[in-house]
Amino acid sequence: MIDKYNYTVALTTSDNPYSPFEDFDKWYAEDVARGYNSCAYLARIANVSSEMTDLDYLLEVERAIDEIVEFNLTGREGVSFVKLKVPLTA
Repeated sequence: MIDKYNYTVALTTSDNPYSPFEDFDKWYAEDVARGYNSCAYLARIANVSSEMTDLDYLLEVERAIDEIVEFNLTGREGVSFVKLKVPLTA
C-alpha cells in the first residue's frame, strides 16, 4: 500500500508552451484560449469528494489524468494530452 505520495501530476497538452507548475496563469490562459479547458475536463473525469483522504484524492486525480491521456480526445490532429509528473521537494 502507498503511504506517501512523493510526486505531483498535472494535465497539459503537447502544444502548450507553459508549465502548469512553473507559470499556472499563463498555462491556464493558453489552455483556455486553445479551447481545451483541461482543468474542467479533469474535474469531470476525476471521481473525487471532500470525504477522501489526501492520498486517495491524489491517486484518483492521477488515475483520471491517465485515462484522459489514454483516450486523447483533444479534437486536434498532432496534439495530445500529456501527463506531467514532478517530484515533491521536502
